[in-house]
Amino acid sequence: MPWTMQEVGDIKPLVVGQAANGRLSSWDEYDGYGFEAEEEKYYVIATDTRQTSDPLEDSFLTLWYSDGATMLISDQDSGHGYNARIE
Repeated sequence: MPWTMQEVGDIKPLVVGQAANGRLSSWDEYDGYGFEAEEEKYYVIATDTRQTSDPLEDSFLTLWYSDGATMLISDQDSGHGYNARIE
């Protein structure tokens, strides 16, 4: 797991409500996505590894503050099966 967003590398921008499709080829590869969050709004960030022909056995999510160094929360298995979910 990366310890800062800078270690993830290329951060792809998302619009709230937009789904992202990613593909990882090894256990030590990470995809990074960013979005603009508004105060007092409720967000759900989740993975669904069942949607691919070559699903991951497990997924992990980390939500970082905009400084890229402060981890706010992380999750591994709060979603369906071994999927990650942050609310």
